[in-house]
Amino acid sequence: MKNKMLRKLTLLIICVCFFFAYNSIAQDISSQIGKADSLSQIGLYLDAATLYEKLANDEFNISELSTSKISELHHLAGVSYYYATKFDKAADNFEKVLSFSKEQENENDMALTLNNLGMVYNAWQQTDKAIEYYQQSLKILQNLNNNNEIATVLNNIGIIYNAQNNQTKAIEYFLQALDIDKELNIPKNIAIDLNNIGTTYKASGQYENAIAYFKQGVDIYQTLDGNDELLNLLNNLALTYLEAGKYDSALVYIQKSSEIDKLSGNTKNKVQLFIATGDIYLKTNQFTQAIEYYTQALELSIKQKEEKNIIVSWKSLGNVYFAVAEYSKAIEYYTLALDNEIKSQNYSDATKTYNKIGDIYMVNNNFNEALAFYQKAYQTAILTKNSDCIAASSNNIGKVYTTWGQYDKAIEFYKTALSDAQKTNNQNDIAESFNNIGLIYKAWGKYNEAIDYFNKALEINIIINQLDKIAIRNNNLGLCYQRKAELNKALDYFNKAMTYAQQSNNENLIAIGFTNIGCYYKNMGDADKALENFKQAMDIDVKIGKEDNIASDYNNIGTIYMTKNDFDNAQQCFNKALTIDSKINKEADMAIDYNNLGAAYIGLNQFAQAIDCLLKAVNIKEKLRKTATGDIRREYFESQINTYNDLIFAYLSIQDIPNAFKTIELSKAKLLAERISKNDSSITISSLEDIQSTLDEKTAVIVYATTNREDLTMMVITKTKVVVKKNNKKSFLENVLKSFDVEIKSYIYDQLPENIKSNQLLLNAEMKSRKQEMESVIQYYRKLLFLPNPDKATKEKTSLMAKMLFEYLVSPIEPSLSNISTLIIEPDGILGFLPFETLINKQNKYFVQSIDVSYTQSLSILNMIKKRSYSPNRKTLLALGGAIYNKENYASDMKISDLILKTDSLNFNVSKGTMAKYLNDEQIEYLQKKTSEAIINKASLKSIYNELGYAYWANLPGSLAEVRVLSKIIADCDTLTAKEINEKNIKELSNTGKLMDYKILHFSTHGIGIPEIPELSAIILNPDDNTTEDGFLRMGEISELKLNADFVNLSACETGLGKIYSGEGVVGLSQAFIVAGANGISASLWQVNDKSTAQFMIDVFTLVKKENITYMQAINKTKRLFIEGKHSNKWGTPYYWAPFIYYGN
Repeated sequence: MKNKMLRKLTLLIICVCFFFAYNSIAQDISSQIGKADSLSQIGLYLDAATLYEKLANDEFNISELSTSKISELHHLAGVSYYYATKFDKAADNFEKVLSFSKEQENENDMALTLNNLGMVYNAWQQTDKAIEYYQQSLKILQNLNNNNEIATVLNNIGIIYNAQNNQTKAIEYFLQALDIDKELNIPKNIAIDLNNIGTTYKASGQYENAIAYFKQGVDIYQTLDGNDELLNLLNNLALTYLEAGKYDSALVYIQKSSEIDKLSGNTKNKVQLFIATGDIYLKTNQFTQAIEYYTQALELSIKQKEEKNIIVSWKSLGNVYFAVAEYSKAIEYYTLALDNEIKSQNYSDATKTYNKIGDIYMVNNNFNEALAFYQKAYQTAILTKNSDCIAASSNNIGKVYTTWGQYDKAIEFYKTALSDAQKTNNQNDIAESFNNIGLIYKAWGKYNEAIDYFNKALEINIIINQLDKIAIRNNNLGLCYQRKAELNKALDYFNKAMTYAQQSNNENLIAIGFTNIGCYYKNMGDADKALENFKQAMDIDVKIGKEDNIASDYNNIGTIYMTKNDFDNAQQCFNKALTIDSKINKEADMAIDYNNLGAAYIGLNQFAQAIDCLLKAVNIKEKLRKTATGDIRREYFESQINTYNDLIFAYLSIQDIPNAFKTIELSKAKLLAERISKNDSSITISSLEDIQSTLDEKTAVIVYATTNREDLTMMVITKTKVVVKKNNKKSFLENVLKSFDVEIKSYIYDQLPENIKSNQLLLNAEMKSRKQEMESVIQYYRKLLFLPNPDKATKEKTSLMAKMLFEYLVSPIEPSLSNISTLIIEPDGILGFLPFETLINKQNKYFVQSIDVSYTQSLSILNMIKKRSYSPNRKTLLALGGAIYNKENYASDMKISDLILKTDSLNFNVSKGTMAKYLNDEQIEYLQKKTSEAIINKASLKSIYNELGYAYWANLPGSLAEVRVLSKIIADCDTLTAKEINEKNIKELSNTGKLMDYKILHFSTHGIGIPEIPELSAIILNPDDNTTEDGFLRMGEISELKLNADFVNLSACETGLGKIYSGEGVVGLSQAFIVAGANGISASLWQVNDKSTAQFMIDVFTLVKKENITYMQAINKTKRLFIEGKHSNKWGTPYYWAPFIYYGN
């Protein structure tokens, strides 16, 4: 912005020479003043200021100086120190001038000096003091009716408010200045005011207003002499059009500026023109041209020795190389700029460059480096007390922590950003911070809070008329309502986003809008409307040359063709996407392209091509998976499982059974295998021959796969043969629904959240979708099994469903199981929750009555377990039972522990668990995030368990009785009871290696399996208020225990449950104990009865001792004894014996 006062000050230096020429001061003083004037005129301001100040302080002892002359010299010293950026000395000299003016009661000089002090403090970044001095100056000038100077001071105040991003106040002061200058009819000053107003509107994103004022300024300057101000306005117009996304108009004004530049011979403006032109080419993705213009700008800046322009050129080149993903070159140019910014102590710009380098590391997923640079930016901003830079850096640091899922840290920085943005009233940063906080609440599943913050951001963006940001906020709101299943509202916001994107003429946002709306229609099953929107997105992306978006568009369109079974067109789209993604080397997207191509080739029955593409997808995805750590690997793999299932299908279609099996094993329990081996490179996938060599004549394996495809795959492996069968899921489900349509509908309805139940359109869609899922059938069957005392009608339903499931899952391969006595089942997906033992065969017998059943996560896992070698010199058993859950009733409850197994008349039926309260999807997602944060921070999770409804636990007399009986059956048995059963003891036994001294661990406690949040699945021990332990021995804590156990027996509720991850199986306590070192584990699939469970476990251990059989065989035999009514006819119901399943060796 132009500053009229500075020009007056500069002229005053020259004028003073004239003043001194006519003064009767000694010749030596005149000579020294002339010398100082000359120094000032050639830009040696510090030398000039020093000399002026020495003269004012009479350090030469030449002669007496009048007070007025001393004041004049201090004024000149102040002006020169100002230009030399020595603001402390400038302020000191102007204060002396002010003091003299007050003594003389010269109000006009007082006002001008106060204005000068305001300018110094503004340049010194002490804006509050600057405004204070300006306001004092303004008050005096208004009393004097000095309108010309009033306008100058008003402009100066407006400049500060604009720099503080308080555009509303800035405009207020600039408009007052404009009114005065119009009244005075000073065209040049009017043009300056118009430029200031336009610049302010541009800063607030109100581009139309900015353009209108800039054009008025241009009209005035075209009638005046001098081109510098006109060039400045033309450049501002070009930049405004550029920011508004109106690139053609921007080029028009750049060309006008260039023409005037040529006429004037002004080469300095050429740098700005080159950079502005480069910016246009950068915005329109014409990167070669952008590099060409930025390079010209750099070369000319070096020739002119304009350091500021050199730095700008370096940063511009960094921007374009960043855009074309040549990150090393981008960092090279940014580093050159950064080094010079630090050298010149331009810390404000250095902060921005630190952030830019951080951005590069961020897009390369190098989050540690990104964080390091963002932190440097933050520290530099703190050092300079630059609130705007603090806000920007805080937001960036927050984004790293958001990426890491550390939402508590992220929101802390976002709130810091908000606070600093509010200090300077930077409305743009305030809105951005509100938006970022909203994104955290969205990630936490707290959609209402997210919506509140998105709306706050939206309100600000609407006020300052930032159309592109308004579009983004509406998109975020739409995504929130989509997650809340309020699809009509979601579509409404997506449409609003589209409207604002179109108004801002931001073609990139318009394309995103079409994509979002297309995805909405795709999810609603309207393929035609989805296709229409995806094609419109494609047209725009082609026009603006967004290659990565074009590839995405081809994929979106291809998926719609797939739903229409138009595999040929789909294949063409996917190939085009692959060509683009290969060109720009986007590996993650190439994996998607290969996957989609593979699916299309399967549709075309071109299996060789499908296999080739799918193998390439698998190789890339495995490479990407290994860049992740911990549970993220499992979640990433789950998202990619369809690729493996398609590959299995393709191999089976050409009868390549060995490779189909290999792919099945590659897709099963991968993270579990890595955790067991503790080394990725040591994992080997077992071949079919390897598996067959480990089997005896009486053992078979059933491997289930592709449960998410139309045909379920069943592979039976025996020592001598491999048989593969497929069974059509659709036919099975249709058959089931003929008999259970009403019941399954009712079950599904009960599971739905209220927001879906209240929306008939969504309800119908959800009911239709879930009826076609295998999960609904399995879960309904499990619900039937849960009943301890079913009536006759329920028994008949249970029996019918058991027979139908046997027909679907076992009958096709039953001939291969003749003469087999032991069956190992490798389930897939929801089948991991199914107790196969309960299925009823054609002889109307439970499956377990004819065969021993065990389970494994994968055959490769089983082989890894078999290779473990533990010392035979271990104690036999450590049994835990009789924990103190309720101190008040413990003594009375435990009095009956000895009687509980001896009488049927004793009425004490306690479940080893408790029901959690119902939580909707939003609450679950919120608690998932809260759980992750607590685990990272090693905090107690007790409050989270309380929120889930796991606050009260009943005492278990049967568990104490169970442990006492086991100690009599097993001679070499140690027990932990009552107060001894706590987390601290268990962890100490592990840390000291004592847990490794036992062949068998038996936990008779409460237990919980939480499928929605498997990390919370736990064995419940004594709550201990005297330690930091919360009493919940969680899955993650179990996996860190050190065990050498042949068998772990979990005599507790739901310990076999967890979350089903596609490809990883049921993730819960069973997997945790296997990682810790257990070779075999018995767990439960639902809540179990205290008394019957105690008897079941006693029978198992008794059989092992008496008949010298394995624990797996003993568990199966005990089930048969319960079915036969050994203890009670009532206990023959599956509820009592079926939940216990055996995993492992």
